[in-house]
Amino acid sequence: MHLREYADHHIAGVLVGLFCIWLSLCLIIRLWLVHKKDSLLKKLMWSLVLTVPFFGWLLYGAFYTPLSENDARVGLRWH
Repeated sequence: MHLREYADHHIAGVLVGLFCIWLSLCLIIRLWLVHKKDSLLKKLMWSLVLTVPFFGWLLYGAFYTPLSENDARVGLRWH
């Protein structure tokens, strides 16, 4: 691999890493501001989970995003 290609891959990796850090920090700040009534331990645990990019984001979206009314009725049978 040439030095130029190595530098390009390194720069791309740094940019992706910075984006992941930025997104994690945004989600952690949102967690602390929006969910004020949650316990301190719960918010600390989720803050730790959100520091793991992608996997933490998926868990946060799965557990903290409320279902819309239509999504809640998906499993119901229509008569």
